[in-house]
Amino acid sequence: MSEYHMLDITKRVTAKLSDDLIELYCGKDCIGLLVINEEGKQYDLIEGFILEEGRIYKLYDRNCGQQQYAEGCDLGWC
Repeated sequence: MSEYHMLDITKRVTAKLSDDLIELYCGKDCIGLLVINEEGKQYDLIEGFILEEGRIYKLYDRNCGQQQYAEGCDLGWC
């Protein structure tokens, strides 16, 4: 199971009104939608972003995909 680092991007999120919903952006990238209706508000964020306790976070994989120097070597140091 991968571990993730959470980066708080709440202050960098902007919104654009579009018909009956609100598009959420971080920079030029759309990160999700906010829909407000009679039932309340609903956030629909794309993969890699989460909403937790009223804050929006971007998730980063802690291992960053880098292999160790000697990983997969049966004879010791490679």
